Amino acid sequence: MDNLVTVFLQQPTTTKMKKSIQYLFLFFLGMAIMSCSTSSSSTETEQTETASDSTASKDVDQLTWRDVVAMVYDDQGEGIEWHGEEMPNELTGFLVMSTGDPCGEDDCGQRLSLANTSDRSITTIIRGDYDIEGDQGYIPRKYIIAASDTLMIGCSHLCYAGKGYEFPRTIVASAYTEME
Repeated sequence: MDNLVTVFLQQPTTTKMKKSIQYLFLFFLGMAIMSCSTSSSSTETEQTETASDSTASKDVDQLTWRDVVAMVYDDQGEGIEWHGEEMPNELTGFLVMSTGDPCGEDDCGQRLSLANTSDRSITTIIRGDYDIEGDQGYIPRKYIIAASDTLMIGCSHLCYAGKGYEFPRTIVASAYTEME
């Protein structure tokens, strides 16, 4: 160690300065890396909070499909690809759609539920139509409802920025679930 100090002290001043700058650079680089790794958990929390608040600053016509689904379909269904083709739908008599408690921003909608009154599980596809300031379309969702059970199927309206946009639901397919 003494030899190293002696060699360092015998070097010209510019070499000493270069070495000092290199050591300082490495020290600050190490500190920067350590500070980044310790603050990652707070950054993740901030990102989650920002993502949940991201829709609050958008106009309704800037909402993404995912934003709309998250606000209207807080349910137990799954998104599917369906383009309006005819499907078996003989079991609608066993499915009862009803409204319940208020839901959505400022309670502008009503919570929707779907009950299966049969003694067997039913798989169903429900179409939710919409018209959001001229943007018209539908979102299909698939549900598997156990015998004599009731599922929540979302909110009747997209409630956003003080307005309510209705999402009327229609049962477009129903069949007994084959895996019983």
